[in-house]
Amino acid sequence: MKPLCRGDLKILPTSSHEGDTICLAWTGRSGERHPSSFLGPYFAELLETAAARRCPIELRFERLEHLNSSTITALIKFLQESSSRGLRVLLTYDESVEWQRISFDALGVFAADDGLVILRPAPPEAVA
Repeated sequence: MKPLCRGDLKILPTSSHEGDTICLAWTGRSGERHPSSFLGPYFAELLETAAARRCPIELRFERLEHLNSSTITALIKFLQESSSRGLRVLLTYDESVEWQRISFDALGVFAADDGLVILRPAPPEAVA
C-alpha cells in the first residue's frame, strides 16, 4: 500500500508482527470535514489489495493525536465493508489516551464473535 498524506494526517505502511498483514500507522491529526472524500478511495484500494493477497489488515492509531467524528464515520463504513468481504481487521490504539479509549470502546460494537474485527490496546512499548 502507498502512504496517504492529507493535511495533518499521515497513513504510512509499516511492518507488522502479524506476518503477511497489511499494516498502516496513522499519525498526526484527522480533522478534515469530509475525510470520506479521500479515505473512501484509499480504503477501497486497501480492501482490494487485502482481498487479492488474502491477508488481514492492521490499522495502528496509537500515535494519532486527534480523530474527529467524520473520520470515525469513514472508519465505520470501512469496517462494515471489510466484514462483508470476510477480511480480518485489527485496530490498535493507546488506551492511556482518554479520547482513544472512548472512541475505540465505541467501535467495539463491530468486534463480533466472528473475529473479523479485533480492537486491541497497543503494547506499552509501542506508545512510549
